Amino acid sequence: MLGLLRPILVTSRHQRPVLPAPDQRPTRSGTLPDELLAGANMRLRATAAFAVVIASIRLIVSAVADVDHLFGSAREVTAKLTFFGAAGALGAVVLVLTFMRLRPRRMILIGQVFFVLLVLLLTATESTSPWGERALSRGIPLPVGIILMFPVIVPQPPRDYLIASFLAVGLSVPVSHGVAHLVGIAPPGVEVLALNFMALTVAALIAAITSKVIYQLGKDLGRAQKAGSYQLVAPLGKGGMGEVWRARHGMLAREAAIKLIRSDRSAKGSEEARRRFEHEARVVASLRSQHTIQLYDFGVTDDGALYYAMELLEGMDLDALVRDHGAQPPERVVHFMRQACHSLVEAHERGLVHRDIKPANLFVTKLGRDVDVIKVLDFGLATKPVSETVAEARVTQEGTIIGTPAYMAPEQVLGERDIDGRADLYTLGLVAWYLLTGRDAFQATSTTQVMFAHVNVEATAPSEFSRAPIPPELERVILRCLAKRREDRPQSAEELSDALAKIHFDEPWTRQRALAWWQDVERKAAERVSSPEAVAETRASPELVRPGLGSMATDKTLDA
Repeated sequence: MLGLLRPILVTSRHQRPVLPAPDQRPTRSGTLPDELLAGANMRLRATAAFAVVIASIRLIVSAVADVDHLFGSAREVTAKLTFFGAAGALGAVVLVLTFMRLRPRRMILIGQVFFVLLVLLLTATESTSPWGERALSRGIPLPVGIILMFPVIVPQPPRDYLIASFLAVGLSVPVSHGVAHLVGIAPPGVEVLALNFMALTVAALIAAITSKVIYQLGKDLGRAQKAGSYQLVAPLGKGGMGEVWRARHGMLAREAAIKLIRSDRSAKGSEEARRRFEHEARVVASLRSQHTIQLYDFGVTDDGALYYAMELLEGMDLDALVRDHGAQPPERVVHFMRQACHSLVEAHERGLVHRDIKPANLFVTKLGRDVDVIKVLDFGLATKPVSETVAEARVTQEGTIIGTPAYMAPEQVLGERDIDGRADLYTLGLVAWYLLTGRDAFQATSTTQVMFAHVNVEATAPSEFSRAPIPPELERVILRCLAKRREDRPQSAEELSDALAKIHFDEPWTRQRALAWWQDVERKAAERVSSPEAVAETRASPELVRPGLGSMATDKTLDA
């Protein structure tokens, strides 16, 4: 089976496979943290851009000003300009590659090749002019600076750096002789070559030590990324509210999802974000339904970041399900709704209203041998339906409306203070409408118009937009959920579940049908993931991933 950490079914906004197949498990390049690798890509980009600029300036000056005679004979100048042009072209190629979202390890390899070629091109450029009698008459060889700087530009294992640097140093001798013969000047003598070779070698050894220090610091940083007993393994998503990481427990075999707010962000942003975060942790921890995401742990990291650990899910949210697989059969929609009701029954009995039921917050997953299991996510907006606690739940910006405009009950739009569980039933009806038709119930060109429709426009029967026939009983239940007056809706999640249970289908949604569906999706996902290009692109683009945490790992929910 494909899973979030091994084989995977999770989809992205661009329908990209997220992780490779079982025999292609991703490894973090060189065990360095992702932040360090991303910084290396940016520094390599800046270095390549610098090479392009310097080479361009030299060629432009040669073209518009008569200064070439200052640099030697026509043959020497031609060779020098050729090497400058080659360095600029090399920088341009590397610059383009840094924008192609290649795997970090591949970018490090490109950086090593760039380093070796740049050292040789600089050596060739210096060799186009006659050498003086004294070995270091020109001062320190120009390639020394590149050799010393490169471990900082592209951190890499010391062994790899030593191989690359000594390859460049070793080739510098034949390059110097070859260029001297090319331009018709006397090749450098043994003394010159020996001392220049020594200067480059010493620089390479110093840089190797620098490389080892930076590499070790990077590994230590990776080990230091912990949240309580959990080791942070890889980022899954981020937003203004915080970050979500794939994590592994230090003592147990269990893997988890860690949601956290970094201390620097909570300090700048605000007490509201911390309050909502703590509120969500307390709410989720109090719920025990198997259809509510489970919370494992909660606390504060050594650097002051708030975190909680929750179960890591395999599957996709219902928004991704419809987007990638189309409208769902009515019998499956009922199957989903009844499970969501199971979670909401417990929440409502505890006096909690979710307030943000929407397709992205309902996640279809697998638990052991059970398939098509619904998990309700993101109780960050949940509150008690009592007026005294509404202010406590308003931990977003003052004056904003809590919820998602396309999935809000009329009483939420109107800002009523006594919101109760029937608001969740209204939005659950909107989710069912979306699952059956593949579109939102209220279409408009602006958020204001959508919110106006929730209050003033009666919902259209989903059968008018569904390709598959919808049982009249199901349609009546959905339209009843979408009633403008709370008194006209089902009065509890349990009542709604009972009404759905009475709907008869000639072909009910069975475990066998669900299992066949998942196997088909897994097979297609494995075929997509097997593409090396897709794997490389996805590994290098964590910001595009929609991980198996549903909306809790997406920007829109972390910012909610």
